Amino acid sequence: AASVLGSFPTASLAVSGGGLDYANLDITGQDFSKDTMKYKGKDFTQVIAKGTSFAGSNLQGCRFYKAYLVNADFSGADLRGASLEDTSMDGALLDNANVSGAY
Repeated sequence: AASVLGSFPTASLAVSGGGLDYANLDITGQDFSKDTMKYKGKDFTQVIAKGTSFAGSNLQGCRFYKAYLVNADFSGADLRGASLEDTSMDGALLDNANVSGAY
């Protein structure tokens, strides 16, 4: 008999328990501006995203708790309601970003 569990990809659970997201990953220098709609509500807890581009992305309600976002580009991004607690954001670009309700 075939195993049903064998047909699912291996992934780690996010710190918040919210699902299979980007928590604790090193995404340094990657470009998240291409698929701008698929990040709403995702967990980026303790991510390392130095120089990563989130330009124009929908990041509503995302969790960036203790994330390393130095020189990241959030230009034109939608960060409404995002958690940015204890982040390192030196040199991050937030030009025309919507940060209403972010904390």
